[in-house]
Amino acid sequence: AISDNVLKMFMQQAKQRYGTADIIIHENKKSPTPFMHTHGAQTIQHRTEYITSAAQNSGFYSHGRDEKVTFDIKGISLEDLQLLNPIILAQETQLHPFSGHKIIISKRTSEKYGLKLGDAIDLDINMIRHKFRIFGIAQPSGFFLEGGQQTNAVIPRETMASIYNSPGNANIIYIKLKNIDEKDQVISELSNVYKRYTVREPVSEEEMHHETSVMSI
Repeated sequence: AISDNVLKMFMQQAKQRYGTADIIIHENKKSPTPFMHTHGAQTIQHRTEYITSAAQNSGFYSHGRDEKVTFDIKGISLEDLQLLNPIILAQETQLHPFSGHKIIISKRTSEKYGLKLGDAIDLDINMIRHKFRIFGIAQPSGFFLEGGQQTNAVIPRETMASIYNSPGNANIIYIKLKNIDEKDQVISELSNVYKRYTVREPVSEEEMHHETSVMSI
């Protein structure tokens, strides 16, 4: 029973990170740059329900003099986010169009750090301070189902890509297939397209087995 609960927790964390995607593409040690374009993945678009991408990384928020909070920041369009891992907004104002230096934080983060709709928030990303304004506060669901010390935020994809001087690109691609039985074949095909990147399923059976076997022992 304990290992079953561990597996549920593990899968819940995986769903928070990867949503409903069946395949992800990301950098590895051989990649010439962390960023890539979705053009290569479009070759199998007719076999997918969606192909989305994000530019994501960490940022740091200084709360008071002594506390530095790490934010996991996902740069993604709202339309793609709702396909991948829908969020529910508790509050919003002028969120559309979702562009520029708009940011969505969680209700938990809002309450913990006294941040409210319309407030400005400074985040250090790629060693440069960027000022964002809060246009959305999300309920604890989907990407904002935070736990422990985890703190998440969403900004427009192009804003994050531009911060890293890579406009139009992303550092992770998410793919959901129409036919899950084609997963291994599609992974093989895309591995030939993205030869210097990693193409894989978000969570492998080996990872799930490892998470549960330790607890079982």
